[in-house]
Amino acid sequence: MMRAGTIETLSAADVPETALLLANALAEDPAYAFLFPALEDRRRGLHSFFSHHLATHVPHACSFVYKTRERGVQATVTLRPPGGLRIPIALLVARFVPFALAHGRRVARRLWQLKETYEELERRIAGGGGYLQGQGLGGELLRHVLSGAATAPAPVVLTTHKLVNVCFYERAGFRVAREESVQLPDTPAYPVWGMRREPS
Repeated sequence: MMRAGTIETLSAADVPETALLLANALAEDPAYAFLFPALEDRRRGLHSFFSHHLATHVPHACSFVYKTRERGVQATVTLRPPGGLRIPIALLVARFVPFALAHGRRVARRLWQLKETYEELERRIAGGGGYLQGQGLGGELLRHVLSGAATAPAPVVLTTHKLVNVCFYERAGFRVAREESVQLPDTPAYPVWGMRREPS
């Protein structure tokens, strides 16, 4: 636990604030710029996307937040189990349809393309086997969550689009498994470092 705050499992009450944190942090990320090409729509669109996305994680207790009393949610980590989450189709539809209606078919199609691209990249990083998916990893929160995954029989994989993050994750025991250039439709190619941390 960090001195100034607490690490907690993401609750439904944390979702709006955590979604806003992610929307602000990832507004310049090339993958999310593909999802919402117009900068003036991106933060609002990402807040909506992450709100729906995080809400599906709450029942699975696989997302965590670092919170302080003064400033609320300051960091988040999601560590999905090997094989991903088993989410009932009715719940997926209930989450996806309002998002698609609010943002249009083009964004819904781009979201599907993004999902397929990164799921395939993560499979390549993992070497085709099962893997834990790490997202939004940072600092003490990263160490806390990874300590709970230490006995898992599968590697933890993640992707980053910033070279500066590679050194950060290497200090946490990850290694670069793949370095690729991702080319999504109608957007410039951008680099992605796929990283892997072996089970203990």
